[in-house]
Amino acid sequence: MDKTKIAAKLVHEGDSMQTYQAVIDSIIEMSLQKLDGDQQEETMPAELLYAYETAISGFSAKLSTKQLQTLEKVDGFLSVTPDQMLQLHTTNSQQFLDLQIGKGLLSDSNLASDVIIGVVDTGIWPEHASFKDTGMPAVPSRWKGVCEEGTKFSKSNCKKKLIGARYFFKGYEVEYGRINETEEFLSARDQHGHGTHTASIAAGSLVANASFSGLAPGMAVGQATHQELQSIKYAGDLIVLPRIF
Repeated sequence: MDKTKIAAKLVHEGDSMQTYQAVIDSIIEMSLQKLDGDQQEETMPAELLYAYETAISGFSAKLSTKQLQTLEKVDGFLSVTPDQMLQLHTTNSQQFLDLQIGKGLLSDSNLASDVIIGVVDTGIWPEHASFKDTGMPAVPSRWKGVCEEGTKFSKSNCKKKLIGARYFFKGYEVEYGRINETEEFLSARDQHGHGTHTASIAAGSLVANASFSGLAPGMAVGQATHQELQSIKYAGDLIVLPRIF
């Protein structure tokens, strides 16, 4: 959405959620005005899920086809991307991305740079050996993120290596129903292992004597061992990292 073009009567300065809720309410009203009584019963309720304002200006919502068509005519509308469920994949990441230590993106100067790595995935297992913070410097003073608590995940799980964690799930629940907490953590904790795996590839600490059930023993190490991590767990929503350095 282009917020500068949204009708002034819908804008709530400093509150994106209220602004986009007003947009949703307006398109519901316009949609109903175009329908007969019998058709109105077929219109599903619209639901605002998240508002985005840091990297993009917009929102995610549950909308019927007719509500979407109405939204496309609202002042300030730019584009829409339908949600979709993606399958998890793992790769030998360095070879897959054609990266080589000491060259290009992985030059020595880059490896020593002061960055915070944001990982958007299935979450993270904070107790994993790859996320020990031995030898890590203090959390950067410019860090503005949070360590969001949830099922079996507390603020104490974030330290000097894993400095922040968040989870987003509303889009998933809109499409598939409430998350079964006997099978999945309603928190940033990683039930599947994929997010933990990719985070350790990106910035895992050195772990000696690592192996897979005794096979291929050796040293496990991430690409940027001295960098801090923020884990973002998501299910079914467009997620925009709040801050990447």
